Amino acid sequence: MKKKDQFCYTDHARKEVIRKHWCKEQIKILHSTLGKKLIYLGLPGIEGLDILEWIDYLEKVIVFQCSEYKNSKNKTEQFDFVHLTELLENLDKSEKIKTYALFRGFIEDIVIGGFDENGGVFDIKDFVTVYNLDFCNGLTTPRNTRDLKGNIISYFKIDVIKKLVQYQNELCEQCNGKHFIFYMTVHSNFLESNMDEIDSQEITLFRKKFKSVTKGKNTLAVRDLKAYTYFKLAEIFKENSFHFEFLPPIFYQGSEYPNREKGGKLENHWMLTFTILGTKNTTKNDVYQQDMKKYLEDKFVFASNTKFQLFNDAHFPFSENDYTPSAKELLINSYIFKNYWLPLNYDK
Repeated sequence: MKKKDQFCYTDHARKEVIRKHWCKEQIKILHSTLGKKLIYLGLPGIEGLDILEWIDYLEKVIVFQCSEYKNSKNKTEQFDFVHLTELLENLDKSEKIKTYALFRGFIEDIVIGGFDENGGVFDIKDFVTVYNLDFCNGLTTPRNTRDLKGNIISYFKIDVIKKLVQYQNELCEQCNGKHFIFYMTVHSNFLESNMDEIDSQEITLFRKKFKSVTKGKNTLAVRDLKAYTYFKLAEIFKENSFHFEFLPPIFYQGSEYPNREKGGKLENHWMLTFTILGTKNTTKNDVYQQDMKKYLEDKFVFASNTKFQLFNDAHFPFSENDYTPSAKELLINSYIFKNYWLPLNYDK
């Protein structure tokens, strides 16, 4: 695999910090809280870095890997599945995990269509307790394909998330685990959807505050994406009767890519990683919904090569809420943890 491919993920220091010092800290708490190992579903890449880092807390893994990518010359090349397959087989044989499922192809095609490129049936039988949907493009970037009649149809990341949460809802009556943590990473420097279609007074008022901002490429886009993601995913969790809570998202520079519009100059995509806590609502009461206004006005967590800090945006002229950007503290001080997770087995 080439190091500077535009659409092919390469690991870097910021991602390692998030993997080790954000996700792992929280996954460890969920593992302790539930008193058992976790069911993982995600896009770990052909190196399986997430799985290897969190292996002490995982029981089963459900993995997706697309079969092709575009290189820096915009030519289609094939991924080599040998390494990922051997990695999962070795973890299984050495009993570091109980079992695994590897699906080949685009996650949109597999989750929505029900089959992978090799004809494998996508069927979740376990309640997933840790998701890591590390998407390689934007939340609203369509996956265009053709149906059996040759008609072009489009799937979106939101469709995938909705289907996965529906699976969770259906499985709740068949299993004991009803708690999960959901990580999702997307590009933050573009949002194709029309924000005006979002029917939310809080988001409308929030966006009015910074319409006059003219500097800073990501200042507006990253806040639109934050609001859009909250609104869309909140709808899905509420429809499926899950209590949910968003922790402050992590803003960081992704891996390098050659910008063809600038003569191949190496630049970094700006990325957002969302963290959502979920718990099945087993009562007749409404699901818990956090204070959206506060969430929107909280500062972003910023991931550098070595640590987390609050993101102070010089181009954003309005005050935002301060807090301690600690993965552990944000989780254990959340409403979901205190009211739905803490009564279980967690020991500080």
